[in-house]
Amino acid sequence: MVRCGNELVPLTELHRMKLEPRCEAGLIDGFKADVARLDQKAVIIATIRESKKASTLNQNDALGRTADILSLLRGSITDHFPSDKTLHTEFGIGLKIRRDSVPSLKAASAKFLEGAQRHADKARAAGILPEDIEELASTSSAAAGADVAQEASRASSRETTAERNLIHRRVEVAITKIRAVAKIAFRNEPEIRDAFERAIPATRASLRSKKKKSSEGAADVPE
Repeated sequence: MVRCGNELVPLTELHRMKLEPRCEAGLIDGFKADVARLDQKAVIIATIRESKKASTLNQNDALGRTADILSLLRGSITDHFPSDKTLHTEFGIGLKIRRDSVPSLKAASAKFLEGAQRHADKARAAGILPEDIEELASTSSAAAGADVAQEASRASSRETTAERNLIHRRVEVAITKIRAVAKIAFRNEPEIRDAFERAIPATRASLRSKKKKSSEGAADVPE
């Protein structure tokens, strides 16, 4: 549709004087403006897609780093205090960790950070230093931030796609009307009429109609 619109705009402008009296007010100008908007939306959607890919990579990296440091720290607590189940609970040990889940890692990290704050002496006795706690807090925060950014990107993509689809429908309607008018305006000028036909693809309805006529014709052929 973008290609068709871009081909049809200069052709419509070239023959505007003969087309415009047959068109509804504002049709040609609205069509030109919408084709330009369609071009812009295509660029924006492509940019959003690339941004989403980068955001996913950032999020996956942050999730992986969070899962790794959390597993190490939890393992040190259980190794140093193997029979202290109450302490394990305080550090959130036992909560499931899913490397691909922001809520899972966020909850498990928050619980461990609470335990480390409440039982700083136990954490230190397990060989856990303040910089280890800071790294866990940092990676967990980065994973959560990447998730927010990705959700914002998804929302923006949905909105832009909806706008693109609306413009696309308007362009499709305008093309159908211009095509019909061009057939009348240039009925005695086959070269110009054919130029419009080449620029405008057949609609789905006309294709279905042609197929139906073709099949009906085949059915009428005597054996």
